[in-house]
Amino acid sequence: MERLVMLNEQMEPNFHWVDRAYAHRYGIPHLAVHIWVAREDFKQVLIQKRSYEKDSYPGEWDISVAGHVTYGDTVHIAALRELEEELGCFPNKARLACIGTYSHERKGTFHGTPWHDRELDYVYLYQAPNAFEPQIQEEEIEEVRWVTLEQLEEIPLCASKKDITLLHQYLKMIK
Repeated sequence: MERLVMLNEQMEPNFHWVDRAYAHRYGIPHLAVHIWVAREDFKQVLIQKRSYEKDSYPGEWDISVAGHVTYGDTVHIAALRELEEELGCFPNKARLACIGTYSHERKGTFHGTPWHDRELDYVYLYQAPNAFEPQIQEEEIEEVRWVTLEQLEEIPLCASKKDITLLHQYLKMIK
């Protein structure tokens, strides 16, 4: 069971936890982190193709790293943990910065199961050394690709299919 930081209807932490599966089944608001990994020169960002086994948006392109804030962790600790787990990255903390928050709600059906996501995402930017090459977690990620911001606007990320404003909000934050 993965215990997530639960939010109230105003999207504020309420000091309770909720099971991940339950939260996604019934649309219980919770905290997450979304991390964009950019090359040191900011000419490219990393995107990932989600594993076909994921419970949402399987096999679709997505942001560099995303994950939930587990109960008892801070948002920043969750961001560091997700970078390590998904990309084998142990970032210099000075290169990891929160660039904003974004609240959203999305619904879908994946693998025949209804899915209802209500999140407050803390969006981070990690300035990776130009030589950084990720070591992907195969259970989570099929492949990764470095793209320019211009190319990013042309790639159908899973978030942009349901909520095109999400991608535009991210692009504003990154730029």
